[in-house]
Formats: sequence, structure tokens, C-alpha cells
Amino acid sequence: MLSKAIAVLAAATLTSAATPMGFMPASNTPLIVSYGGISALDGVNLPKDSSQVMPTIATEQQLKGQYAVIMVDIDVPTNQPPKTGTLLHWLQTGLMSADTPVTLNTTAGPKRVFIMQNRMNAAALAPYLGPNPPAREPLSHRYTFVAVDHTTITQQGLMALSGAAQNRRDFNVMNGLMAAGLQDKVVAGNFFRVTNAGPVGAGQGMPGGGSRGNSTGGAPMQPMPSGTPTTPGTGGGMPSMPGMTTAPGMTMPMPSTPAQTPGASAPPPGGAQPSAPTRAGAFGLSPSIGVVSIGLCLAGSLFLLL
Repeated sequence: MLSKAIAVLAAATLTSAATPMGFMPASNTPLIVSYGGISALDGVNLPKDSSQVMPTIATEQQLKGQYAVIMVDIDVPTNQPPKTGTLLHWLQTGLMSADTPVTLNTTAGPKRVFIMQNRMNAAALAPYLGPNPPAREPLSHRYTFVAVDHTTITQQGLMALSGAAQNRRDFNVMNGLMAAGLQDKVVAGNFFRVTNAGPVGAGQGMPGGGSRGNSTGGAPMQPMPSGTPTTPGTGGGMPSMPGMTTAPGMTMPMPSTPAQTPGASAPPPGGAQPSAPTRAGAFGLSPSIGVVSIGLCLAGSLFLLL
């Protein structure tokens, strides 16, 4: 009789749990999660595009102290199906309940709630990543939230939580909270789903079953970093001139020999060059000087005759 009562109590606890069945740490208190008025509660399936921006987090009862919110995907495909992994999508600390309640209009109906606010603008230990399930089994992913009271966390505990958040892949919520001394501080939770329409393997295009979604089967390809454009073949990273392009393999022409003055003739190949150009210019008589000399001689002769 006692064992039957325990079984009934356990079943009631599982059906009323706000977090997914089997997830640890579990919570029976619902955490209100809303994406622009779209309710993300009780395992509801949401379109991917509606969940790419940080949601509004709230509780039906005002909370005292400071809280962390953790969001994790617990259905990440692996290379050993049906085994799945996890991926940390968000870890924000320093949240506090608003002083007054507001009515939050959602697809689940209006709710009187206390919004959790980041009043001190605390930086996220893991910035928000929107859901992006890949075309691999399982196609439907559960994105799970827990709110954790960290009012009395020590500096060592905060460092441990921050260190755990650096490894998003295979993030274990319970292990992270235990390292921070917060394993018994979970106050609320919830989850929603995002499903890839499939079919399985669609749009992957990479060997080994890799994908660009939330998968532990291989890292996504990274784009080449952008920087200063370089001219092919220069090898020195020098920027190309504006408006000019150089085809690969071509070289820039070398500056040509300056053009000679019009009318000047170049010496023939092998011809002798003047050994002293300045001296040659000094001893040469110009035509105007010769005319003046002849005029002076004639004037002197006439003077003598007179």
C-alpha cells in the first residue's frame, strides 16, 4: 500500500514538473518565458525565427535577491545516435525581480508577473544563442530554462560558474551548479521546443554528417577573416591602388627612361661622349659675339683714316 502511494506521488511530481522529464536539476515551479508575446512554456513548439532574440523572463511570485537564468539545449545530435549531448545557449547572472507586477500578454493568455531585470547591466557569462536545430536526429530539440538563486554565491563559486560556461558543448547544468555551490538553489524552470522540418541530412553538404546547427558532430566552417585587400603576387599585404586591379600572375611595369628633350639627338650606340661638357661650352663662340667683333674692327679702321 505504501509503495503504491509513493508511485502515485512520483507520477504526480513528474506530470507537474515544469522542466522536462528526467532533466536535472528539476523544478515544479513554472518560469515564465516569452518571446515578444509568444509564450514558450510547457514544451510548446515554436518557430525558429521567433526565438532568435533574448526572451522576457518572469515569475508569478516576486523573488528576493539575485538570480541566474540558464538555457540549455538537451537534444544535441552526436556521432553515436541515439545518444544526445547538450549545448549551453545562455547564462545570465545578476537578475532581480521588478518591484511591481505587470500584465504580460502572451499566446497562453494574460499573466500577472514580476519581470526579472538586469538592473546592474551584468555581462552574460554565456551570451544568448538562438535555437538552430540541424537536420539530424533528433529533429525536435528541447530548450530548457532554470532560474537559480545566487544571492549568497562566493567569489570562488562565481569563478567556477563562469569557468563552466566557457565550454558550451556538453554543458552539464547540475555539474556547473555543484561547482558553484548552487545545486539546491533552483527556484523555477520551463522548456519549449524548436523542430527542424527535415528531412534528415537536408542542407548539410559537409562530410562526416557535420552541420551548421546545434550539433556536436563537428565544428562549423569559419569564414576567412576580412582585412585589407592585397594585390595577388605582391606577397607583402600592400593595399591595391583605388580603381586599379592587377590580374593574378601579372607584374606592374617598371618606370621607363625619361623622354629626351625634343630636338636633341642621342649619340649613336658606341659613340663617344664629351669628356668635359662644361669646358666645351666655355670655348665655343656664339654667332652674335662674332658680329660684334667685326663691327668694332671696322670702326677702328675708319677712325685711323680720318
